[in-house]
Amino acid sequence: MRLLKIFILLSLLTCLSISCVSTTRYTVTPRRSVVVTKIHNPSVIIYKNTRYYYSKGHWYTKNRKGYIVTNPPNGLVITTLPKGYRTVTIKKQKYYTYNGIYYRKNGKKYIVVNV
Repeated sequence: MRLLKIFILLSLLTCLSISCVSTTRYTVTPRRSVVVTKIHNPSVIIYKNTRYYYSKGHWYTKNRKGYIVTNPPNGLVITTLPKGYRTVTIKKQKYYTYNGIYYRKNGKKYIVVNV
């Protein structure tokens, strides 16, 4: 009986220690029009006299309160795709998508397109 109690106790402790370990990473995707006070290491891209900030696949414009989450305009060009992008084929044309934004490859660069 004592051996059974020890076995149950060890089983419970093992289950608790395993359930406390988490290897899942969560990323927060800000919603459009939300104001964010700080963004991590953004790239600045000027397109048609508007300054866009690009960080981890998300696009922002700046105002006095902070950075506003936005969609980039069609025609804007970037050099690298964000981590986690997906490749899709629409009407025999290959596109790259991340967070609802579609890109088309043009040489070594990627252009924001409307699909």
